[in-house]
Amino acid sequence: MATFRIYFFGLICHASDNDSQTEKDFAVAVDAPGHFRFLRTETKGQALKSFEKVRFKFRGNYDPGHARVEQLFMAHVPQLRPLMGGRLDRPNIPQLGTEIEYPASRDGGDERPSSLTVAHLYRYQAVHIGRGKVLRRLGCIARLTELTVERPDDTEMDVVVVRRNGDEDPVDTVGDGTCVLISNATVRGAGPLILLTARDSEEAKNDFERLEKESAHGGHAHQHGEHARHYGSILREENDFVLVAEDEGAAECSLDTLHCDWLRRLLQALIDNRNLTSTHAECGNTSWP
Repeated sequence: MATFRIYFFGLICHASDNDSQTEKDFAVAVDAPGHFRFLRTETKGQALKSFEKVRFKFRGNYDPGHARVEQLFMAHVPQLRPLMGGRLDRPNIPQLGTEIEYPASRDGGDERPSSLTVAHLYRYQAVHIGRGKVLRRLGCIARLTELTVERPDDTEMDVVVVRRNGDEDPVDTVGDGTCVLISNATVRGAGPLILLTARDSEEAKNDFERLEKESAHGGHAHQHGEHARHYGSILREENDFVLVAEDEGAAECSLDTLHCDWLRRLLQALIDNRNLTSTHAECGNTSWP
């Protein structure tokens, strides 16, 4: 049984085609000023842009699937609909950034759900406040979510970026037990992710330098709550501003089930830099609805 793990870090929304709370079909790295979307394996990296799509191949073929939401995900990944006052209509989430298509797990020839859970928590508990009331009570928030894909008959998975014009850009081929990271963090948070490989393009480096310069001039200053607005069309009403307040006096959160040493080292580099917005609970993944 080959196992592949895809991790998600930063402003990323998990959603489904039918608005299910218990199963998800895709994720979107949301377009936001001052953020840098990036795909990373242990040895390769690729910058991501809006209207692109991350897909996964097995034996040369795409095999999209869906994921079962585990209890840890339900408990620690904020749901957007309650933060929006219960609004029922769903925006076109894939149009908000870079879509990541979940690959299918298989048992023999039969598809079965992959597993979507939480692998790492922010240190401090947080409460979500909006419209003059508590929208999500104090609790631990996911820092990294994890999609586990199992394939008994496949020992390799190809990671591919599909460009806006439909062209395919192969990033890497990974084997059993390896990890893939999808990140959408503030520019200063993205720095360690771009420790840079032969596949990094000059265009990606230029994008990073431009965004870092903008951030250095204060053009995208962040405060707790700012990221809630970055979901754009998801939180599109003025009164949908949500404050995410951490409580450093509450019991600290602890969870670390990362499976790849290179990813753990990279994450620790982010945590050790206390100036990063991505070290705060407001910057984590969300779920629709």
